[in-house]
Formats: sequence, C-alpha cells, structure tokens
Amino acid sequence: MNKNQIHSLYIHFPYCRHLCNYCDFYKHKLSSENDDITTKNFNSKLINQFSQLEHFHSENNFQLGVLETLYIGGGTPSLWGEKGIQLFSNKVDRSLKLKANCEFTLEVDPGTATFNQLDQWQKLGVNRFSCGVQSVDDNYLALFDRFHRLEDVENLLNYFFERDINFSVDLLLGAPQGREKRNIQWEINKILQFKPKHLSVYILSTRKNYPLFDSLPEDDLIEKEYFFVADVLQGHGFNHYEVSNFAIPGFESMHNQAYWKMDSVAAAGPIGTGFLYQKGHETALRYQSNSSLDKITTEILNKKQLCLERLYLSLRSNIGVQLGDNLAQYNLSKESEKLFNQWVNDGFGVIGNDKFIFNYRGWIMLDTFISKLFPFHLD
Repeated sequence: MNKNQIHSLYIHFPYCRHLCNYCDFYKHKLSSENDDITTKNFNSKLINQFSQLEHFHSENNFQLGVLETLYIGGGTPSLWGEKGIQLFSNKVDRSLKLKANCEFTLEVDPGTATFNQLDQWQKLGVNRFSCGVQSVDDNYLALFDRFHRLEDVENLLNYFFERDINFSVDLLLGAPQGREKRNIQWEINKILQFKPKHLSVYILSTRKNYPLFDSLPEDDLIEKEYFFVADVLQGHGFNHYEVSNFAIPGFESMHNQAYWKMDSVAAAGPIGTGFLYQKGHETALRYQSNSSLDKITTEILNKKQLCLERLYLSLRSNIGVQLGDNLAQYNLSKESEKLFNQWVNDGFGVIGNDKFIFNYRGWIMLDTFISKLFPFHLD
C-alpha cells in the first residue's frame, strides 16, 4: 500500500546561550563550558528519534518523502556549530532527500555563529536564514534581555546583504515604553538598509510573574504601532500575507504556508509538533515528542476540530475563507456570509473571487472575530 508523503520537516534545537526574560518557549541554557558535550548527546538522541519517527509515520500510513521545506528552529540553532553541521552532513547524505529547490531555513541569532559556520550550512543546502533580531536599538535589546547588541545585528545582516542571501528578520513590537519613546520608524529604516526579503513582526506577550508582564503597554498603543509598521512595510513593497508576516512577493515562507494550508508536516526534536493529514479525510493526527526524545504523544482531531482549525488558519493568512457553498468546509452555515460582508463594510477586510480576507485592522482582532462566528457553526 502506497504511503502518504510528507514534504515538510521541522527540527527543534532547544538550546540558547541566554534565557531571555519574556520567552516561555521550551529551551535550556547552553554554556560555553559544556556545549560540546551537550550537543553531542543531543545529536545522538536526535538520530535515534529519527528511527522512532520513521516507524511512527509508517504505522499511520505516512512516510517522509522528498522535502520541499526543511526548517531548523529553536532555541538558537546557530549555536549548534560544527556538531550540527556534521550531523546534517551525514543525515542529508544518507537519508534526508531534499528537492532541488527545497526551502531550507535555519534560525540564527546575531553573535551566535561564525561566518565560516554559516558558509558551511549553506553548503549543506540552507538557502534561507531567519534572524532573531527583535530590535536594533541597544536600549530595547537590553529591555528584551537579548544577548546581542546593534553591532552584532549589523555584522550579521551585512554578511547576508553582501552575499545576496535570502533572509528574514524578526521584530518585536509592544515593548514597555522607556524614558525615551521607541523610534520604530528609525529601526525599520535601519533594517531595510540590508534589503531583507521577509519580516516577521510579533507583539510582545509574556506570562504572569515574568519581569515585563506588568509594564506592557495598553492595547490601543500596541494597535497603533502594529498599524504603523504594516503601513510602512507595505509602502516598501512588502506583501502582508499573514497576521505577523511580510514578504517581498515571491519570498513568502513556504514552510509556514505548509502549516496554514494544513499540509502534513513532520517534526523532530523536543516538543516538536507534527501534523499528519490526508486531504479529504475527516480526521487528522497531531503528535509531539517529549523533552527526552523517547516518547511521542498524539491527539486525534475530529471533523469539527479540523473545520475550526481550517477556519482559523484561513482567516489569519491571505488564504482567506471561501464563501458560498464552500462555507461548509469550515462548519459554517451560509448565513455567516452576512457577517463577512459586514466586516468588509466596516473596513476590516475585502472580498474578491468569492473569498474573504482580513486586512491588518481585522487581523489584530482575529480571536474576537472568530468568536463572532460561533453562532453560525453547524451542529
């Protein structure tokens, strides 16, 4: 029996040089004294996990096919160094099959990798880098508790710019206001000097008892900043194609779009989350590895859960919601179309080719708008 092919793979590297004061992602601190031993142990576990995942996928009638997207995230994968490069050199040669134009992304933080290492990653096939910059103002980098400073950012982005390498920049909005108001216009102009093809713009959020929680700005200030950044980037030719993502046309993240289109995505590494779905079926399987890489937990998504997920992912991106008879795929009645038309009239989105797409005024209130659709859900 032919198995369903998985064409996207995410690998989680869970180590950071420094644990930032707002981040609640799963990660561990990697100190310079033990990083070689730690990464060697991690590599060994990861190799064993690949064998476990191959068996798990096969049991569920899936297999890892020729990869169209490969994404190494974290943590800070640019700390993986020579051990990571060596592992992938062996893994790509022996088992992973990459399509000729596979989008191979590596997350990198400024100041955490040598240019020689970045050169070696490219020789392995990495053709896209996602840079955890967050700010180019040293005052705000300190506020965000980041390990790097502006000089590190400039060195890294200039390396990509001079070599015409495809890279994305992460920018963090919604910072507590310091003595001097943040000059977000200056920061964007600084970043755009290096000609990135993609920006991911996130709004700072953190849990209770974290240092920045009680000093986060009011929603109206966050909204104003988000709108301003969206206007500026679109004015520079960026396509706002998802709530937090902007790209020069043709440079949208293929890997992220695989999630939003509900394609199957394999995942390795601790807390890596995979999704197995055969299009047209009424159930899907989500799985996650534990922190020790020796156990996989699973969740079956039923038809209603899949419909809700499809609705959420379609609304948060320019995939949009198909109207008319297609509303049933989101478990929505045809009456819900009146609500979409109302949102267009109120300036929150557009309808074209019988499809509704939010603009950034709608995206910033996405959860609120989705809750308004609940009364239109089919039983």
